[in-house]
Amino acid sequence: MQSYKNILIIKPSSLGDIVHSLPVLKDLRSGFPRANIAWLIKRQYAGILEGNPYLNEIIHWEWNGARWFAGLPGLIKKLKNSHFDLVIDLQGLFRSGLVSFLSGANERLGFKNARELSPIFYTKRVSVLRKEIHAVDRYRLITDYLGIKQGPPDFTIAIDEQEKECVERLLFESGVKSEDILVMVNPSGRWQSKKWNPEGFARICDILNTEYSVKTIIIGSQEDIGLACEIKELMKTTPVILAGRTTIKGLVALLSKAYLLVTNDSGPMHIAAALNVPVVAIFGPTDPGRTGPYGKGHIVVRKEIPCSPCFKRDCKNLVCMEEVSVEEVKDKIGKTKWLEKQNVT
Repeated sequence: MQSYKNILIIKPSSLGDIVHSLPVLKDLRSGFPRANIAWLIKRQYAGILEGNPYLNEIIHWEWNGARWFAGLPGLIKKLKNSHFDLVIDLQGLFRSGLVSFLSGANERLGFKNARELSPIFYTKRVSVLRKEIHAVDRYRLITDYLGIKQGPPDFTIAIDEQEKECVERLLFESGVKSEDILVMVNPSGRWQSKKWNPEGFARICDILNTEYSVKTIIIGSQEDIGLACEIKELMKTTPVILAGRTTIKGLVALLSKAYLLVTNDSGPMHIAAALNVPVVAIFGPTDPGRTGPYGKGHIVVRKEIPCSPCFKRDCKNLVCMEEVSVEEVKDKIGKTKWLEKQNVT
């Protein structure tokens, strides 16, 4: 196996994809224990990597719109001065492939079937022989190609002590008691087509509060505050709304306290799975076989209809999500291991 001293991972976004990529980092550290390993990432997602024991350096990249091009000269200068001998492009887009080429690294590794002509920038290309492969296993084909002996996938995410304290204070101020059983509910999603209806989430929250006597906490980003408030208005019981009130590291700390997460296909879903928090995930236009919650103890709710998965961000006839019933989600919640493990009755 060839040795490398200075390795760069390019994976700027998105949150769930970054979580899927984490086992690659541990694999690289195992294969090249003395190497300097850096990760190129969007600033808004960097919190998921901060404090990771397998990583030496985080490099920020302004990825969105024309800004990525404006900042390119400074970024390339920094990468060239770092003298990387291996660049791994896990993003697989034209701009990430271009940056790998301009970095000056002699070896540039990516997937043979990556998008937007990005493979033309690589010196080595990894084939993905199976179309139906989970993203976690797909990313690890890279380290398998490098000859690294792989153990179980490692999703280490450092939980900051300061963020833990902030979350504890936030929960206390929201009326949450130390003995409360916390179930997180995430109604958000990067695509509109991934979102289950607010009425359904409201009813599920009421069921959790009344039948299981838990404390439901609605999470999400700043953009999801309105949605969280809409769900609260539709409820008969009262949830705790923490959408928009945490950083990414705070979200990790918050999810680590959950007994269960009920969610759409989303970044928080992948964080919860990485933390071994049981997940009930509602899927429609995407494929849980490729991007579902990874690991054991999670359950996916999905309607088997001919047009799903279609991978459309917007859809005028979103039957795949509309046909998911409250009763089906409730049934799956009752079948998860969180009840048995935590003795919730």
